[in-house]
Amino acid sequence: MDLRRQLALTAKKAFAPLIYRHRPIGLSAGKLYLYLDAIYRSNQLPGDVVEMGCNVCGTAALGRQMLERLGSPRGYLCVDTFAGFVPEQHDADVKRGNSGERSNAFAANDIELARKVLTYHRASDVRLLQADVCKLTPDQLPARVSVCLLDVDLYEPTMAGLELVYPRMDPGGFILIDDCDPASPTWRAGVAVLDFGKKHGIESRLEFGMRVIEIPARA
Repeated sequence: MDLRRQLALTAKKAFAPLIYRHRPIGLSAGKLYLYLDAIYRSNQLPGDVVEMGCNVCGTAALGRQMLERLGSPRGYLCVDTFAGFVPEQHDADVKRGNSGERSNAFAANDIELARKVLTYHRASDVRLLQADVCKLTPDQLPARVSVCLLDVDLYEPTMAGLELVYPRMDPGGFILIDDCDPASPTWRAGVAVLDFGKKHGIESRLEFGMRVIEIPARA
C-alpha cells in the first residue's frame, strides 16, 4: 500500500467512531431494497447469506440486522480482498471497456477496519474471509447459500463468483450482482453476468442497475 492510501486508512481507523457512526452503505435505495427483500423472501431457506465484495461491511451490518429481525438462524459471510482491486483483474477489465477511472477505489481499507465497523453496529458475528474471489475454493464457502450479493465490479471476479456460488444456491434463493448498468463507462460486471447466462442458460433481470438471478424453487 502506498503512503497516501496508508495515511487514509490510518485516518479512517483513528476517526472510525465518527466516520462510521452511521452504517457506510454504498448501495442506492433501489438496490438496497432489492437486497433486503431477497433476504426477507428467502427467510424459510436454510442456506447462509454471502457477500462477495463488501468494502467496510456497512451493508453487511444492515443485512445481519435484517436476519436478526426475522429471527433467522442463517449465518452471514463476507469475502473481500480488503485491499481494493487485484491489479491484473482491473487491467483485464480495462481491456474489456472499463474506463479505468476508479482503479484505486476501495484500496484504503483492511480487514481490521471492517471488523471495527461491524462491531460498532452490533454485527460482530458476521464472518470475514480475506480472499481474492478468483482464487476461492468451494470449501471456503457455506455448503448452501440462500442469498448472495456479488459486488466485485470487475468481469473476472464476477464470473468466478457466479461459477462458484451458483451450484451452492438453495432453490428459491437469489443472486444479486451490482454495477450492471449497461450505460456505465466503468465496471464490466454486467457483461460477465450476461456471458455467464449464455454459457449456462440462466436468465437474469435488470433492476435499479443490478442483475438479479432468481433460483427456481422446487416444484
